[in-house]
Amino acid sequence: MLDSETFGFAIGRPLSEVYEFLLEPTNFGRWAFVGDVAMRHLRARDWTVETSVGPRIIRFAERNAFGVLDHSVFRQEGDVPHPTGMWAIENGAGTELIYTNFRRDGMNDAEWASLKSWVVTDLLALQSLLETRGRLPVAHEAKVLSFGIHRPMPEVYDFLIRPRNFASWGFVGDAEMVAIADGEWQVETTVGPRILRFGQPNDAGILTYTSRLRPDTEPHPVPMRVMPNGEGTELMFVFYKRPQDSDEGWASTVEWVSADLLVLKSLLEVGSPGR
Repeated sequence: MLDSETFGFAIGRPLSEVYEFLLEPTNFGRWAFVGDVAMRHLRARDWTVETSVGPRIIRFAERNAFGVLDHSVFRQEGDVPHPTGMWAIENGAGTELIYTNFRRDGMNDAEWASLKSWVVTDLLALQSLLETRGRLPVAHEAKVLSFGIHRPMPEVYDFLIRPRNFASWGFVGDAEMVAIADGEWQVETTVGPRILRFGQPNDAGILTYTSRLRPDTEPHPVPMRVMPNGEGTELMFVFYKRPQDSDEGWASTVEWVSADLLVLKSLLEVGSPGR
């Protein structure tokens, strides 16, 4: 598995607009590698890119219904592809862009630090470019948590897509879950009751679910996905701050969520979890 770091950037433009812009390969040259790179189409979704750090071949994502924009980078034809994770999700009237950067094999610490600095610069350039037509309000402050799990992605996804398995790790495990109407689940947790609705199986690794306190309250989205990281799995969890949360309360909840995800990581890596 490769070392990784995941960034979350709020962009004050509609999700559909951001997604369409990023899906078009020719727009990559306007913001990546600090913009204005030369690009030439090779085949299908493959493009050659002349950058400030040398030539690259980039394979861009196909259109999908989940906002996934992952692309692979090749130094030259026949090279092993280097993954990059990119995922655009709704955040109020705006968009939360989740970008996962993977450390290339053989990269020393200084090169890794430099790459991360370049990525942040690129994403800030993208944010500025997209917001030139004005900035719409995003609804939530977001905290992005990312973990590498030393198990194959199909195994991790198969475990997480099954609602009953949530009780073995969510809210620090052993939550009582009862199936109720319309595909929702009543969950008794250490922080009180919740009503959860889980996502449907898909081929994009999306595991997003919603949570609400009572039937008459607005569902709160909890974006979650997995993607391959070598022979293992990279898990991304986006936690939005609710309007009623104080700074202290939200910080405490983020700590709880981090603990839950570490329980999940341990559960999956130590043995064969129940299905």
